[in-house]
Amino acid sequence: MRLHHVKRLLSFWAVPLLVTSCNSELPHEPSTLPPEPTKPLLNHAPQIGFVDANNYNLTFTMEHLASSYKGNRAIFAGGLSYGNATDAAFIYDPQGGFSPRFEAEIVQVVPGTQADHQTISMLIERPDDSTGPSNPLGLYVVRETFAFTAWPDDDYVILKYTLINPTGATVSGLHVGEILDIDLPYFDENVAEFVGGLDQYSRTTTSRFSWAHGHILLSHPVNSFRSWITGTDPLDLSGFYGFLSGGIPFPGPIGPADVRQLMTAGPLDVPAGGALVVFTALVGGDDTADLGVNIGAARAKYAGLPAASKAAVVVAAVQVEPGRVKKDKDLYSAEFTFVDAPTAALFDATTTFCGGAQAVQFDLEGGNVVTAKFLKEEIDPRLKDGGEISCGGLLTDGRFFADRVAARFKNQFIATVTQLTSVHQNYGPTWSPDGTSIAYVSQPSGGVAKIWKMDAASGEASAVQLTPGGTVYNSERYPDWSPDGSTIAFTRDGGIFTVPAAGVGAETQLTSFYWTGSGRFDHEPRWSPNGSEIAFRSAWHVWKMDATGELGGGSVAEISSGGDWRDLSPDWATDGLVYFHTWRNGLWSIFSVDPLNPEPPTLAVRVTPIEDSENLFPSVSTDASTLAFLSRTTAGREIILQDLATGKHTVVLFDTPVILNMNYQQQHVELSPDGNQVAFVGFVENPPGTFLSQVFVADISGLR
Repeated sequence: MRLHHVKRLLSFWAVPLLVTSCNSELPHEPSTLPPEPTKPLLNHAPQIGFVDANNYNLTFTMEHLASSYKGNRAIFAGGLSYGNATDAAFIYDPQGGFSPRFEAEIVQVVPGTQADHQTISMLIERPDDSTGPSNPLGLYVVRETFAFTAWPDDDYVILKYTLINPTGATVSGLHVGEILDIDLPYFDENVAEFVGGLDQYSRTTTSRFSWAHGHILLSHPVNSFRSWITGTDPLDLSGFYGFLSGGIPFPGPIGPADVRQLMTAGPLDVPAGGALVVFTALVGGDDTADLGVNIGAARAKYAGLPAASKAAVVVAAVQVEPGRVKKDKDLYSAEFTFVDAPTAALFDATTTFCGGAQAVQFDLEGGNVVTAKFLKEEIDPRLKDGGEISCGGLLTDGRFFADRVAARFKNQFIATVTQLTSVHQNYGPTWSPDGTSIAYVSQPSGGVAKIWKMDAASGEASAVQLTPGGTVYNSERYPDWSPDGSTIAFTRDGGIFTVPAAGVGAETQLTSFYWTGSGRFDHEPRWSPNGSEIAFRSAWHVWKMDATGELGGGSVAEISSGGDWRDLSPDWATDGLVYFHTWRNGLWSIFSVDPLNPEPPTLAVRVTPIEDSENLFPSVSTDASTLAFLSRTTAGREIILQDLATGKHTVVLFDTPVILNMNYQQQHVELSPDGNQVAFVGFVENPPGTFLSQVFVADISGLR
């Protein structure tokens, strides 16, 4: 049965029923094809849960699980998975490319009545047909964790999943468990196996170290176990459902390799209006013998939990609808309708939120209705009018409540979009200083990429070729105008060159490059505001050089000594700072650095505080007041404008569907000199099934 998201009153209040019966895993560059479809926004709250009361530490963001044992990585990625049919399987894919999955809401640390550290959160089904037909089962999942400080209970974390069925029909034949990608601690040296008999647990070991990792089902016998090598993952939901329900065809061992594994219980039923509770545990050990001891301790702890802790989580019925904010467009209002006035009176504004924001105002309007207002930017700066979020929290008596609701905001801005190119692959747009022309890269299929320029008003009909094309890898890219408009810098085959912007005159080579034996690629040149220097990316860090170039005797200096981080796409602002995007702390984020006082790597200033997303390709306005950049979340790909004084974000919405191109070799998002337009690259499907990058301009003058 499908779950209706809006104007729906949950049909359960208290549910006492307990049913017992990579590819490389280094940071990736932003991907290119196929472009992901724009998805409705469910939530992107910066919610990160930590279970850190013992030697086995667990971190979860959204549905994602990660962990370490005594400081050594134990899980690269993992998460809840369940299903009862090939078109009704909700799979956590460790590489992050699979859907349908879940949205995780309402991550809370709760009083430790049963453990030294407890958390509680809700997982909501996110159906998506991108990997085949999907049929949402209509289940809510409440996830709780229990961690303990003292031996013998300090080497594991217990996870409790309450699968709640608010529908009017039994969900039968369900297989429930977790998919884990174990890295102990190196991803390609692991051996996974299933230990059967009375023990029934998965065990992962490595020959380099003695450590061992285990995964157990505490509440149910194991029905299915499967381990496989990364890269041989099922290609669709049908394949993953076969893993969920297929028994134990090969207990292993498998490896040494980059190994993934799945272990499930089932088939199980979730009655209409009822719930199913499944307990698992993630366990670490100094060696296989110690792992066995710790698994025994986890089983004993589970057996000793009181019945109340093993019972299904109690959920309060609520209907949430968007409210209206008459005066302040920066607020979001939600109206919570509970089943009765006593329940509404238990609304706790200190813990209740929509998408992670604490209520700034709330009113008990009488009866069973509560209205709460939240700062829009704390819910999510990319939230579009009509996009769905989850609103809910905890009542003061400990009950959960949650419902999904469509966002409603006033004064949403929509930009008029103009497509400037249509023939070949076109990318890398950059404005002339007077705003009348755009230089860009054009590459025919199978041909050589060349630098062109065109009139910003008339587009490619006025295009003029400026360069002859690359000689290796067809790699003329990254044009940028000098401040006086006379010269365009660009990259060819790993070196930086300049060419007269008029297209007449000799080229000048500024840097040595890989193909002459320097062992270095130089990319992404960006002129300083006064034209005396050029910032560029080399060997994954940001450098600067005199405009005469390295080969012309100019000085060269590194300005983003990021260690193992990857620093890309510099942009030199008129206030003297250089902005760039970088992989740090597990996210692509935008930082700034003073090139006159280059950073120690810990001192670069992060300027895009949008979590759980990729924020890339910075462009700073000529008055240094506004930062434009691309952001990618489960909502899709969007252009964000950030006020650098206040930190506030504005989403540039389009009047026509355009899928933004996030390819790091092709993209420049760039504000026009007057700040009234933004040039960018988007995909156009032509012919069907073939996606070509084209240059677009969005009119954002209405935002000024």
